[in-house]
Amino acid sequence: MEEKAHRQRANKEEENVYVALQQEHVKLLGMREQEKRDLARIKTQQEKESRDRQLNDEKRKRRVDEKTAFRQELDLVDRLKKEMENERSLQAEKRDQERNYLKKMLIENETNKKKAEEDKMREKANDIQA
Repeated sequence: MEEKAHRQRANKEEENVYVALQQEHVKLLGMREQEKRDLARIKTQQEKESRDRQLNDEKRKRRVDEKTAFRQELDLVDRLKKEMENERSLQAEKRDQERNYLKKMLIENETNKKKAEEDKMREKANDIQA
């Protein structure tokens, strides 16, 4: 009888050890699953942060490019305005030169006409005297 009780106790202890091992194994599997979930969550979070960083970088670059393009357009407009103003000044100067040349030619023509008339009158006077 004692042996039977001893065997029953040994079997009970063995079963308890087996149950404890199974529980430990289940606990370890649960921990492993939790680690996998945690790693997947961390990876997802890192990917999200990376995408956010990339989007912010692209947005910043686009803003810088837009500002640069806008500045270049302003520079172009200023340069074109200056060129147009220079062209206007050159045209005005050219018109003034042409106007002055025409005035000079008119005065010269008038002077030549007067001189021709005076020469004609002198010739007439000379002819009459002769």
